[in-house]
Amino acid sequence: MATVLSIVSVLVAAVSLLFSGWQARILSRQTAVQNGMAGAATMQELFNWLHEVQGRLLDEPRLLPFFQVGESVPQDLSPHERVRLRTYASMYSDVLTIGLFFHKSVPPD
Repeated sequence: MATVLSIVSVLVAAVSLLFSGWQARILSRQTAVQNGMAGAATMQELFNWLHEVQGRLLDEPRLLPFFQVGESVPQDLSPHERVRLRTYASMYSDVLTIGLFFHKSVPPD
């Protein structure tokens, strides 16, 4: 009787180890999927921020060449326009910095 119980306990232990291994594999897959989804969500949010900044620039067509063509800032800008230009430049820089940080911190698949 002791031998039968020993064999049963060894079989139960083996099945338990196999089940634990299966669970670990499934957890690994789930983690990979969740990391991919988090990366995609971060990219989407980053593009939303970039589109928001670019949309604001479209509302100010006079300031657009300073960001896309690389023209120097003319001296005839009003103080209000200078503040807007600096604010848009700061926002654009923030979005690009976040994008670079994201690119460096998230490993490719």
